[in-house]
Parts: sequence; structure tokens; C-alpha cells
Amino acid sequence: MFKNNIYIIVDDTGLGTLREFFGYLSLKINLNISVFSNLKITNPIFFREILHSQSKLEITDDFKDFQNNSSKIYANDIKFFNSLVYSYQNSNADKNFNCKCFLLIFSNNNNQYKTQIDKCKEAGFIVIATEQSKCIINTIDYILGPEKVLKKIYQIILRNVNDRNDKYKKLFEENQEIIIKILNLVKQKYNFDYRAFKENTIIRRIEKRMSLANMNFESYYNFISESEKEKDLLYKEFLIGVTEFFRDKEIFETFKEKVVPKICENSENEIRVWTAACSTGEEAYTVAIVIYDYMQQNSIKKELKIFATDIDLNALKNAGDGIYSVSSVENVPEYYREKYFIQKNGNYKIDEKLRKLIIFAFHDVINDPPFIKIDFLSCRNLFIYLKPEIQTKVLSNFRFSLKQNGFLMLGISETIGEMNKYFEAYDYKIKIFRRI
Repeated sequence: MFKNNIYIIVDDTGLGTLREFFGYLSLKINLNISVFSNLKITNPIFFREILHSQSKLEITDDFKDFQNNSSKIYANDIKFFNSLVYSYQNSNADKNFNCKCFLLIFSNNNNQYKTQIDKCKEAGFIVIATEQSKCIINTIDYILGPEKVLKKIYQIILRNVNDRNDKYKKLFEENQEIIIKILNLVKQKYNFDYRAFKENTIIRRIEKRMSLANMNFESYYNFISESEKEKDLLYKEFLIGVTEFFRDKEIFETFKEKVVPKICENSENEIRVWTAACSTGEEAYTVAIVIYDYMQQNSIKKELKIFATDIDLNALKNAGDGIYSVSSVENVPEYYREKYFIQKNGNYKIDEKLRKLIIFAFHDVINDPPFIKIDFLSCRNLFIYLKPEIQTKVLSNFRFSLKQNGFLMLGISETIGEMNKYFEAYDYKIKIFRRI
């Protein structure tokens, strides 16, 4: 199902590009193509007619029919997109040795699709856009004209071979010396401690940049030695933070019902919160909204102070600006969106009373001393990239940071491991723990 998939998002500004792209397709493409429309006219029949006029391949909106017939193109509304990406993330895609997936954005405004881009980046997609974004999105891999998109896709697919886990292990063993040289170049510029990351994570990120540049380790080392821009890009690969407002809604429903009342009850005059590895700030604002709104609804007169930290200065700047695209806030419940966001120039801006609650700051959770007297600490989906011994070190810092009976929230696939004698599971299903 997921071998060499191309997902295309198109709106009214990209229809011409879409037609041109399909003009380059042949009947023997050996690619699965799904097209999702964000057109003003969203009638599926109208959309299929647009595709039929350009493509020699049959168009279907029946996903089962598409799965069983590689000579068809799947077409549907953009609302079906996230569910397909979610199914990809939860499949055995890592075991599909030759699996490569691509997201193509055919629009004059890539920034409105930041949520979709982030989801795909988290799932390991290559992202290609045909227009320069008005707002910089570091996670777009290529800006290419429609005539060059397919050529680049085939070039990347041809480089994707062998079992990933075995491949990364073998790559590290065979190229350890030059890999360390590459990493040291980034470390010298950014004081980046690559030793904290799992070897597979390191190799995946380097191999990704090498693949995009069509280079081997030696040529890539020579290239990055001379290119400050490439050092920046590799560093950003390690810092990719996938976040969104109200990510995993059921988690925040439980947080509101079971955790926030306890936080308010156990604190004295000040409620102190820390969201570590906050990236561009969506989760920090989500936590702030839920706690602040609960306090307002229940007339709780306590000071709320939230520390939101990361090592990515660009992400922190975006978080501090508090300006997000329409697609970025689509998961925010309408009640919260109307109350805590202001529409401005086609985007949404965080209300100033909420923005003042949060201090965004540079902080390295591995090496810097932690904040103290914290009532609630959120650090989701960082540990999956870190070595076990580093996870234990960070959790030890978090233990010191939290008050007695303070709460810790981790990512859904993360655990407290050896630190279980210091934390108890408050709600293990959604990975909320309490310091004991």
C-alpha cells in the first residue's frame, strides 16, 4: 500500500501546476498517487474532471479500489488527508525496505499547510513545494518547478535500498570516523551534543541530507566542510520539532478533567508549569489555554507562570510571535479559538493575556540545570530520539524540577524506565506520571 507514495495537496492557486505535473506522468509510473483538494469548489465530481482532463490514468475516490489497482489515482477532499497519514505512521512502514513517501504542495501559500507538512515530516516524508513560501518553513526539502518534481522523486527512490535498521547500523560501523567528523562540524558551530542521540537517529538525519544532495559520506563531508548553509540545514534536521495545538485531543481532555484540578488544588499562590522541547509553541499555548480557562471558570485567583523552552532559537522566535496559520489552529476547539485567538491578516494570533503567561527561553534539558518548584511538566516525543542513559539523566532532572506530587507528561510511546521508583503512573494510557 505505502510503497513509493506521492501525496499531493492542491488549492485554486496550484491548479495550473497540477495540470502541468500530470502532463509529465507516463502510464508506467510505478507510483501510488493520492490527490487532496483544498479548492473553493470541493465537489468531488468537479475535481475528478480536472484530473481526467490531464491524466491518462483512471481516477477513483474509492480507497479500496485504489489499493487494489496501481494504475489508478486516488482523489478526495483534503479532510481525508490526515487519516491516511496517521495510518501510515501506525503501519509497519519501517519494515518495507524500499518505502519512500512524498508530500507535494501545489499552492502559492505553503504556510497554510504547516500542520500537514509537520505530520508528514514526522512520518519521514520528503516534502516538495513548487512555490517559495511567504513564511519560511524549514521542513520543506525542495522548491522545484513541476517539470523537475518527478525527476527528483525518481532520483531519491533509486537511492533507497536495504533494511533501514540494519542499514543504519552498518552505515555507522563502516563510516564512523567520517560521520563523527561531520557531526563535529555542526557541534563546533552550534555546540550541539550529538552524543545524546540514538545512532539510528543520527544516521537517518545525515543520510537524509546526503540523499537530497545525491552524495556519499566522503563527498558530503567535503561539501558540508565548505558550506555554512548545509551545516545549518543538517542542524535543523536534528531539531525538527513536530507539534500542533491539542495534539491527541483525548490526552488534553483527560488533562483538563483529572490533572488541572489537582494542580490548582495542590499549588499555593503560584502555579508553575514547564513545557520542555516546546518547538514552535503550539503545545505550550495548549497547556496555557486549558489551565487558564479552568482557572477563569472556577474563579481561582492564583498566578500562572509557564516556562516554554527549546534549543532551536528560530522555533522559539516563532513561538514568541504567537502567530499561526488557519490550518495550524484547525484542531483547536471552537470555544477556545474564539476566546484566545485573534484573526489578523489571514492568520490567528494568540491573545495577549494568554501570551503574557508564557516565558519562552533557550534551555538544554540535557546539560542545563532544570527549573524548580514545577507543578506540571510536559515533555512529549523527545525521548524517542535519545539514548536510554540520556533519558534517565533528563528524567532525573525532571524529578528534581517537580514538586512532591507534581505531574509529568511524556509522549504516548515513551516510558519512565529505570526512574519508576520516583514516579507513579497517574494515567498510564496517556503517559501522565506523578512524582512520589
